[in-house]
Amino acid sequence: LASRLATLVHLCGRAEEGDFAEAYDESADARPDSITRVGPAYNRVRGQLASMVLTDPLTACVNRRGFDQALARELARTARVGTELALLAIDIDHFKCVNDTRGHIAGDAVLRELGVFLLHTARAGDVVARTGGEEFSLLLPDTSASGAYQLAVRLCEGIRDHHFGEAGGIHITVSI
Repeated sequence: LASRLATLVHLCGRAEEGDFAEAYDESADARPDSITRVGPAYNRVRGQLASMVLTDPLTACVNRRGFDQALARELARTARVGTELALLAIDIDHFKCVNDTRGHIAGDAVLRELGVFLLHTARAGDVVARTGGEEFSLLLPDTSASGAYQLAVRLCEGIRDHHFGEAGGIHITVSI
């Protein structure tokens, strides 16, 4: 019982830090009791908790906490394997003007659409995060500086040519 409780405490501690990688080993409960039934309950809600804790609800991108975890994981992997890693920091130019002239609902629509745009542009394995109010980051594993530069140019052009907002009347640019 003490061992199983220690496992539950460990899992809850990791969850508090935003780490939902580990599941409770239900097969270790030969005789589940009322206390250790928390383990299977944790497993059932684990994915929902991870989504709530690590995802920005407005843009569906990873939030700052999720980004920090992904960055630490990718830096360790890059050092271990010896591959390249690129990071693009994206800031919407003059975003305050959008909120001031069109309102915060329109500003939220721009942020939401930009998140979708970035998620569709990213490759599998890339991490797209909203790291601030109007700031996004793209973590690009196995990407050279020249590859990151090419993507940055494509993003700047694509975003500049895109029509944002419900009526499609908002034009933005970004600095990367």
